[in-house]
Amino acid sequence: MLQLRGLPGAPHAGALQGRRQGPPGAGAHPERIGARGRAHAGGDPRELPAGRRLDRGAGSPRPVPGRRGEDRARLSTRIVVVRHGETHWNVASRIQGHADSPLTEAGVAQAEAIAARLARERFDRLVSSDLGRALQTAGAIAARTGHAVEADARLRERNYGLAEGMTYGEIGVHYPEIFSRVRDTDPDYVVPGGESRRQLFERVRGAFEDLARGNEGLCLAVVCHGGVLAALYRHVHAIPIGASQAIPIPNASYNALVWESGAWTVEAWADTAHLAATEPFVEP
Repeated sequence: MLQLRGLPGAPHAGALQGRRQGPPGAGAHPERIGARGRAHAGGDPRELPAGRRLDRGAGSPRPVPGRRGEDRARLSTRIVVVRHGETHWNVASRIQGHADSPLTEAGVAQAEAIAARLARERFDRLVSSDLGRALQTAGAIAARTGHAVEADARLRERNYGLAEGMTYGEIGVHYPEIFSRVRDTDPDYVVPGGESRRQLFERVRGAFEDLARGNEGLCLAVVCHGGVLAALYRHVHAIPIGASQAIPIPNASYNALVWESGAWTVEAWADTAHLAATEPFVEP
């Protein structure tokens, strides 16, 4: 079944290793770590009605010894975060936000490639944004691994309101008064009908901290969006919300983080070893 959680009233390649809430450093290949074993605790009081669910199979929890030992491993949470595969609107440079566009043929191949990679690892839960492009990508992973897909609306892309479905050129023609501000770095500017960078940031920060705190000792796979990953990157590296920053986030990229003692460590970022070259995500 597909379990739904989320917002109340919600309508290239490269890798970074071993950085704890500081500036990104030199690249390296990601370390492979398996699932950690303790049952998931807690839930989200802001639950949406349940829908379809896929049958759960592989991925039973187990502790993984590491350089700090099994006791410490049981207190950490590893999260592999995946951006959805390429969509038709990605190709057309249309703003997606909470609107949706299906994966292209290339995007389907990307989803299958990241699914094959994750099938070689152990993880305990598969969580996804409830938007179609993320669920389509998560579905490919579920088909390979047998995990249930748990949909969480807090992992949605930024809401771009009336700008959704348009190119930046079309916004300039139809809404010239807001054109110059759609990419505005003002963290509190709200796109009409949408949300601000700060609202996205706080939503993403809260969602990932909830997932980390509620799943100590486990490994999660999370499928979401470029804007969500960019917000998480800013949080982990303490980059101001309004600062201009190029953040590489290719479609279907592999990004791995570990939560331990209230802090994040990045194991891998923008890793596309499983993919052919893809276009980078540019944070709006």
